[in-house]
Amino acid sequence: MVKLFCAIVGEAGSAIEMYMAEDASVSALKRAIQADNEDIKVPARDLQLFLARTKDGMWLGLDEAGAASVVLDIDGHAQHSNTKLMKMESVQPLKKYVGELREQDQFQVHVLVVVPKQTSTGKRSRKVDGGEIPYFTMDQFPLMAHPVQVNWTIAPEPCPQLLVRDDDQLIELLPSCVSGTGIGRPDPLILYRRPPLVKQWNEMNRCSIQTYARLWVVGPPGTGKSCAALAFAWSLDRSHWDVIWIHYSRDDKHFNCVRLQGNEKAVCIVKEEAIERDLAEILNTTSQTRRTIVFLDGYVKSSAAGEAAHLKCLRWHQQDKIKHRLVCVCSMVTVGKEYRPELYNQIPANVDEELLNSEIKDVEMSAGELHNLEEVQTSALQHAMQAVDRPVKTQMLFKLTSWRFEDYKKAILNQKFFESVMRKFPAYSKQDDPVKEANKRIQLLRAKYFVAGGSARLMFDESTEEAIDTLDAVLYEAPNIEPYLKGFVGDSFSGAVNRLLARYERSHGYDVRFVSEYVVRHFATVMGPHLVENLARACNVNPSMDGFILEAWFFAQLSHNGLTWSVYVESTLQCGEWKRSNIVFFDPEKYPLGISLDVPKWMSPVKWNQGGYDAVFVDKAVQLVRFVQVTRAECHTFDETYFIDLLNRLVAGDLNQVAVVEMCFVVPMARLETFRLPVSTEDFKKIVVEVASSPSRATRSHPDQTFKACSANVIAIGVDYEITNRHSVERSQVG
Repeated sequence: MVKLFCAIVGEAGSAIEMYMAEDASVSALKRAIQADNEDIKVPARDLQLFLARTKDGMWLGLDEAGAASVVLDIDGHAQHSNTKLMKMESVQPLKKYVGELREQDQFQVHVLVVVPKQTSTGKRSRKVDGGEIPYFTMDQFPLMAHPVQVNWTIAPEPCPQLLVRDDDQLIELLPSCVSGTGIGRPDPLILYRRPPLVKQWNEMNRCSIQTYARLWVVGPPGTGKSCAALAFAWSLDRSHWDVIWIHYSRDDKHFNCVRLQGNEKAVCIVKEEAIERDLAEILNTTSQTRRTIVFLDGYVKSSAAGEAAHLKCLRWHQQDKIKHRLVCVCSMVTVGKEYRPELYNQIPANVDEELLNSEIKDVEMSAGELHNLEEVQTSALQHAMQAVDRPVKTQMLFKLTSWRFEDYKKAILNQKFFESVMRKFPAYSKQDDPVKEANKRIQLLRAKYFVAGGSARLMFDESTEEAIDTLDAVLYEAPNIEPYLKGFVGDSFSGAVNRLLARYERSHGYDVRFVSEYVVRHFATVMGPHLVENLARACNVNPSMDGFILEAWFFAQLSHNGLTWSVYVESTLQCGEWKRSNIVFFDPEKYPLGISLDVPKWMSPVKWNQGGYDAVFVDKAVQLVRFVQVTRAECHTFDETYFIDLLNRLVAGDLNQVAVVEMCFVVPMARLETFRLPVSTEDFKKIVVEVASSPSRATRSHPDQTFKACSANVIAIGVDYEITNRHSVERSQVG
């Protein structure tokens, strides 16, 4: 026989003296402990036993430094001095763990007993994940107070609930709401309630408030996932909900944590290296009686720290899915093949109703309990206002789509919203006439949309120059992009990839595209026609998208194969060719341009210009400037100011003489016969060349010599590109 002292975790000074046969199993010890202690009401098989022995081989005493200081981590595992203790498996013999005890060890604690917490003595049950389980087994283990590791800072001012009405166009979060969350700016955070944001809001309510699904929110960075989730967190009724917000900043290598309880807000920062320890402390101290929802923001599977945080949150959620709700907001376009909805069980669409019906049948309630029940029912009805009759499973996925041009347009025409972001657009003279003011804002938007595309972060949080720098840095890091366009890769081999993509909804699924035309041109010149072909196959090619791809095809062909083209000369079709050439990107608004013109050069502007040009070719030796506009439309707009400005900058730099200025409209061969030139050769010379050479526009001392005897030519040329058989739309508004 062997004598063992067994201490119950969480009960100070408790010890049970047990005599067991040396060859007895751990399972037998569990039965003996349960039979010997009348306070243990759970089955013996539910007890968890841990060896009360430290890593240096010492047995624990009953004092405060010994068994009394043992706590449980988020996984319900006993630990002492931040070190996990060995769990005793039921099928193993006791001698495997205890062996022969020395005389001085016989009066120490040998076994630690973790008793699952019983929250009700009533015989209740409820359905969870398709099966019935005892109600009292949902609270897995007693949550013990850990040694303090996390230093919370309490906000000095009250932080009340955010109220959002259905007809509100905007959501405004005060700086006091945003500070410490890791997202947004120190200013008020103003969100435009575009339809996809409203869909995300409703889905968080449907899946994570009305019931207990683990919800994944995915989508390209810059779509507003985090901002929408943060606003939703602030909108919850804190008489019923506690909120924990956890934002992972990979750049800063830490987690921003916010706790909302009642009108109190507390914040703390957890470093990557301490996330397992400190997040366990944060989650283990959540209420055992109230419901808590955790938002894990910025999760990406490729990060070890992010994965550790997710695992802690998952274990916490699994302990009590009714009281522990979890929303994971991912910095990924999709979660990939690991999300398997066909394997997940359907759960009640409204867990409050499910529980209430079960409890009313099985339990007699006092008047006070009935009053509390009425409060819960009222809360449940309020949350169910926007319920949708669709099945909910244990895991759910919501895909937030990228911003479309029309989303931006509606947002900037809202005065309050535009005032909050206007500093990120070029300065302009405000117009008194509302129509002119609206047109000016849309003009600014179109120019920036070329670079920012579907990323609201680039559009509203960065200037055009900053957005270009951001994209250039990401483009430099990006690996092979093609698998991502096909939607096959959810986690990023490089964090750069997700920032280059946009996702848009279509009738039967989603398109994954490059985030902007600026990115398309870059990859087209680097990877060539093969990429463009894959892009066309991967995306749902509608007319607007086809215009997008046509430009990519033009740059890919020119930079890799050269471009053959055809032109009508007096009703006779003649062929020509532009030789293969590298393409240099430049900012047409900068002076000097910073580009050497000593050899013939193809250039593409990094800023979009409606009615302007997509590329320009300069051959200093033959004194040629050729502007190129690529279009699939039957006609194209024309704005002479862009051409005049660039000509002035060219002649103010290295270009001493210009003999010919060409304007070439590149169209698919199917459009060549019907394409209508927006400007004639005569008008082009008059409103572009002659204006650029006039003294009032010149930047050199002898402009008349620079453009002396300069001729102009406007032509349409056809290229071998197949277009879609649909009506054209304005390419600048590509979703």
